[in-house]
Amino acid sequence: MFESWVAAEIYKARAHAGLPPGLFHIRVDRGLELDLLVQTDSRVVGVEVKSGATVVSEFLRSLLRFRDAISDLDPHLEATLRLVSGGERGATQRGVRVI
Repeated sequence: MFESWVAAEIYKARAHAGLPPGLFHIRVDRGLELDLLVQTDSRVVGVEVKSGATVVSEFLRSLLRFRDAISDLDPHLEATLRLVSGGERGATQRGVRVI
């Protein structure tokens, strides 16, 4: 339910800004899965959603794999990484912004 709420809020923000939705989910047979991809002109934002308040390194695994995969495919495409958690404090861990 938390994932759906986050996706709906991102969708609404983009719609109110006059932007196309550009929202996707990715699941690759090699195990890479992200809850949400947000496409912009020059970058793609990978979003992982976890309702837990405590951020553990396992939460970052798919995001980091995604960043590596994107840089291998197109070195000019910027991958921005976000982890939306149920915690109250934001931080940055290993290049992932925790919201």
